[in-house]
Amino acid sequence: MAYFAATHSRLFLLAIILLAVGSIITFIAVSTPAWQVGYVAEYEQELESGLWIFCERRPALGTACTYSITGNDFTAEQQENYDFLKTPPFYPWHGHIFRIFLAAIFVSCACLVPALLAIFSRWKTKCSMLFDLLLAAAIILSIVGIGMFFFYSQFVKYRFDIGVKATYERSRGYSFYLAIVGLIFWLMSVVAGCFGTRCAADDSEINNSTVKSPSTYLEMRPARNVSADFSQHVYKQEPIRVGAAYR
Repeated sequence: MAYFAATHSRLFLLAIILLAVGSIITFIAVSTPAWQVGYVAEYEQELESGLWIFCERRPALGTACTYSITGNDFTAEQQENYDFLKTPPFYPWHGHIFRIFLAAIFVSCACLVPALLAIFSRWKTKCSMLFDLLLAAAIILSIVGIGMFFFYSQFVKYRFDIGVKATYERSRGYSFYLAIVGLIFWLMSVVAGCFGTRCAADDSEINNSTVKSPSTYLEMRPARNVSADFSQHVYKQEPIRVGAAYR
């Protein structure tokens, strides 16, 4: 019993550490603009396009970033005199992915509550299962966000910058790979949590099925008067009259 309880605590402590690292890395990935990166040689301009931030970097002029967290900026392509290189390329799918990752980070932070309760409270099994379910939801959201970005970033419309002299291709930047690393940490955390949940269930099952010692049963049984019980089964034998048998 003590072995399963100690193993459960160690596994959930490991799960909390992995969860925290994954959440921090995912938050950094969402906060940085390098989801798509490109270089326009004719302008000597580096482009970094994120989910809600777009940065242009030139050696002579420095770095200029534009932020967009509402849908009002997503229609820039339809404006008159639109220039792809001068207007931050925000599209509706950027906002969708951004909100998906925000939801994933929020759910991952909420996982800390059942994780701590699983260690320090008596409801270890139930809290452990709740942790696994919440973290699984965060993992699914992260996979959906990464998959959506991978899908949309393959389109020619979102992958190339059209210049005056040439067309320049964008590639996926470090922010995209940071999101994958954060997802890997979450996966390791949920694996540790599942093993911890199994240990908690085994510990609970052992506690519920513990057999009481024989001395306990002897103490619980009422005392019996052996001599009185024996006397009740003693049969009285009547004397045999021999003469009466021949009449």
